Amino acid sequence: MAKPYRILLTAVATVLLSACASLAPAPDAGTLRLRAEAAYERDDYADAVRYYRQLTAVTGGDAVDWYRLGNALAHMERLEEAADAYETALAHDPTYYKARHNLSLVHFRLGVEHFVEARRALPDADSAALTSLRYLGCIAQALRGTADPSRCAD
Repeated sequence: MAKPYRILLTAVATVLLSACASLAPAPDAGTLRLRAEAAYERDDYADAVRYYRQLTAVTGGDAVDWYRLGNALAHMERLEEAADAYETALAHDPTYYKARHNLSLVHFRLGVEHFVEARRALPDADSAALTSLRYLGCIAQALRGTADPSRCAD
């Protein structure tokens, strides 16, 4: 007879202990930031993303928090999400040029991926392929400072 009571007592104790565990205080913003930065510094980008996401959910984040979240996402090749994080960093601080620089790199990487995919589908003699190759050559010169990027579309 004691066995059913023991099972019931064990079940009640389990429920109560789980409820107590869920009542543990959530880490504060300072703790989340320290954890995010530590994970980032040890190249544990998955944990860095997790902690930066928690931090920005709690505080709204600042430009640096969103920038570092973008960097961690970019390291994980989650480029669209990284672009969103950089854009949010810039919404917080439009003069944060590190975020603008990394946003442009992410857009460039995404653009290259799309270009290569499209280029593979076009025959070599296709006029769109030839125009695109000239455009890329002009952009490369512009990046070296030897061409005016506004003239690349010509």
